[in-house]
Amino acid sequence: MEEVYIQTATYSWLFREKYSTAIFNEYLERTAKMGYTGVEFFGNLYGDQPAQELKKVLKDFDLKVIGAHVSMDEMDGQMEYLADLGAKYMICPGVSVHSHEEALAIAEKMNKYGEKAKTFGLKYGYHNHNNDFDKFEGETVLETFLSHTDPTLVGFEFDVGWIWRAGYNAADLVQKYAGRVPLIHVKETNRMLKPDESAHKFMENAEKDEKGNPILTPEIKAKINEFLTFNCKLGEGLINIPHLKPIADAQGTEAYIVEREYAYTGDVFTSVQEDLDYLRNI
Repeated sequence: MEEVYIQTATYSWLFREKYSTAIFNEYLERTAKMGYTGVEFFGNLYGDQPAQELKKVLKDFDLKVIGAHVSMDEMDGQMEYLADLGAKYMICPGVSVHSHEEALAIAEKMNKYGEKAKTFGLKYGYHNHNNDFDKFEGETVLETFLSHTDPTLVGFEFDVGWIWRAGYNAADLVQKYAGRVPLIHVKETNRMLKPDESAHKFMENAEKDEKGNPILTPEIKAKINEFLTFNCKLGEGLINIPHLKPIADAQGTEAYIVEREYAYTGDVFTSVQEDLDYLRNI
């Protein structure tokens, strides 16, 4: 792979800290020195910098910005920022769906966001997790999203690790939905999950505090940490990335984006450097 991006959520997952501007920009500099092509941001974390300032930082480090993960309730407020930054994609990082009707309603909402994103020069997309393979009325949530969104307005960022954890072959799905997958989240996994086994479901079923946030009991924390370790070293899990890549390339994948939830080397930078080296040798 000539161009490989990194999802900055990787640093948040593994450091569990709030970024100052200096720390944020230091991570960008280290990303560039490792040899990554660019970044995909997440949430509204941009190092507390105006778009033009961050754009200059990225230019100084010779990093491209492919896009950002933005939750649905924050999208209106970030389209202008991402457009000013020079991003290409705005991606919904995932949703919880509990019925076929709810999936249809969300698909329609994605079409509307796709129309709006287009006015800012952005392409709207959706990133899957394993819960997107829950079935309602005979089809998975992801199938509903794909069949009820306009291909000219909504693309998909297939996270191949979550696809395999749900029990599906990512290469087969990319081939089945050729033309709909401009972005691939590269993530390894060493096991599949049972239908009722996921961190998302544990979080949903957890007791909530007065603000509606899940209370992370020691049991839930332990389970989440167990799930993170499934994100093993590239090439040592279930995903055959050398098989996946030509299929993805043929249907129009534009960018491969590393997202790591577990530093298998014990150090995040060493782990993502090895990820990059592996992908560059495919």
